[in-house]
Amino acid sequence: MNLTIDRQFGKRIIDLTWPEVSFAVSKGWMEPGVAVDLAVKALESDSYSQQEVELAALDYSDKYGIVAILEALSPNTYAVDNDKWAKVFVTWLYEHRSELENPIQSLEMLWADFEYPESIAHFANQYSPNESHDRNLVSEWKRFLDSEVYSVLVQSV
Repeated sequence: MNLTIDRQFGKRIIDLTWPEVSFAVSKGWMEPGVAVDLAVKALESDSYSQQEVELAALDYSDKYGIVAILEALSPNTYAVDNDKWAKVFVTWLYEHRSELENPIQSLEMLWADFEYPESIAHFANQYSPNESHDRNLVSEWKRFLDSEVYSVLVQSV
């Protein structure tokens, strides 16, 4: 699936680390400008690095400059947390479902792309062409976000 987290949504993700941001930008999962927004937010804290200052000063469209500073902020290795990223993207899909041709099918594809994480299996593995079933599934999806994601991983809107 080809999804990209935009700046508006990216600013709402809680406790992203620089290695996670660097990885997401390099994979095309996140707009590079999200990193600039997060650096600006870091400057509001009591401790920040010179690299964060430099990143905050970059233009959102300076992808190469952003990537270079992200690489400097990140260690060489990063173990992908498929469960965390699956939850982030499940949230993004839910909030953008009206823009998708078939949000339930997109949810199932996302589940497969992230190697079938158990945390979303109870509703991601239930694709059905039945409209009534889909409405129930969307309700289940929302309950999951309210209990497992919002306020823990992504700030609700």
